[in-house]
Amino acid sequence: AFESLLYSRTLHKIAVKKDQEYKPKRLKVFCTTFNVGEAEPGDTSLDGWLKESLECDLIAIGMQESDTAQWLEAIQIYYEGKKFYIVSLVTMWQMLVIVLVSEKYCKFITNVESDSKPTGFASLIGK
Repeated sequence: AFESLLYSRTLHKIAVKKDQEYKPKRLKVFCTTFNVGEAEPGDTSLDGWLKESLECDLIAIGMQESDTAQWLEAIQIYYEGKKFYIVSLVTMWQMLVIVLVSEKYCKFITNVESDSKPTGFASLIGK
């Protein structure tokens, strides 16, 4: 099921304060999306899909047509003990977006805001 996965990894620069100066620091970003077609995570290993993310600093995962609670639990279990922390989580209907950051950058993350807008029937479905 993971063969149809589309993902991209790009490098971005951020400013990291060091000794009262801001010096550019490269971040590795892992961004992926997966339409699971209502499949359950079951005993499937997420390693084939998410293994490369372990080398990154910032991770963004999007899912569609998923049982968000089951997949969120599977993702949390996958990253358990790997020093990544959730900085944002949005679920709507059968969609999920989760953003995680490496422990070494947690102290630089502040004022995180998330928002969503229902776009289904009568702009009510999807909350």
